[in-house]
Amino acid sequence: MLSLTYTNMVAITAMKPSGRSLLKVVDMSTFVLVDKDEMGYVGVINLFLEDGRTFSMYYIPLEIISALNKLESDEFQEEYVVRRESIFDLLPQLESFKELMGRVVKRVIIDTLDKETGLYSATVELSFDTITINKKMIPSHAIFLARTVGSPIYVHKDLLASEETLGE
Repeated sequence: MLSLTYTNMVAITAMKPSGRSLLKVVDMSTFVLVDKDEMGYVGVINLFLEDGRTFSMYYIPLEIISALNKLESDEFQEEYVVRRESIFDLLPQLESFKELMGRVVKRVIIDTLDKETGLYSATVELSFDTITINKKMIPSHAIFLARTVGSPIYVHKDLLASEETLGE
């Protein structure tokens, strides 16, 4: 199968990570931390992995936290009133979008950490018959897409090693 990654409209061949270098996300939680001294509110996503470890991402946009909570529970009640909806509110309501993208989005892999900025990136694998296109995305957006269409999410093991080193 041909695998392509598009970066600034240029196609480059990408190697597919082996299954041994990836850990599957088996559950997830989202919440908001209150940080009155710094930025006010900090969105957090915890990804619970198949080996029992947790991979955490911070400074997630609050609209993503809200949208993921809405996907996970019909009983979710927002603490604030949304006067206008975003694309994150609309997409899960479009059954034809979910059906089409569910066939195309094969998996999401959180696979890169930019050490200069401290930001993670995710690869979304889109499969069209014999061609796979890998698109780099903001991880929280890629997670939202995967949860919306029912595609699996993985975390590259190297990121866990980096996170554990930072914690020491």
